[in-house]
Amino acid sequence: HGPAFLYSNKREGQAVYLKLTFHGVSFYATLLEDKAPILCAELKKACPFEARLTYAKICDNEIVFQAPVAKYVVENPVYSVKGHIAYYGPKHSVCIWFGDTPSLGACDLFALLDEKDIPRFAEEAQKVWDTRGEIIRVELCEEVGA
Repeated sequence: HGPAFLYSNKREGQAVYLKLTFHGVSFYATLLEDKAPILCAELKKACPFEARLTYAKICDNEIVFQAPVAKYVVENPVYSVKGHIAYYGPKHSVCIWFGDTPSLGACDLFALLDEKDIPRFAEEAQKVWDTRGEIIRVELCEEVGA
């Protein structure tokens, strides 16, 4: 199965996906290179990397981790909803929403979770409250399942 949303995310003719792995489970997201080209380029330079995963309890269904992004400009600010992966510049944080509570403010949307994976992602992300501080691995791949 592939991402439900396909945007301009080509690298030398190949689609580029974000692969997020935590608790031993991997999830895939489509990079929105046409909407946030600078941020996507910075993340691609940083990949692969690992970070500590945290639960953003204030939004109820959001997990966050810091990303080593050197250059950041506001590109695609939106109020995020379920399935959105966005960047919050002031805290250098990647935020992933997996439930019905939207974001409290605008963040830069740069990727979308595979729509079919959202229920499975939500199940794993709910556990982060009890296991916060665990590692998330962020990689690039050219096909879902890689």
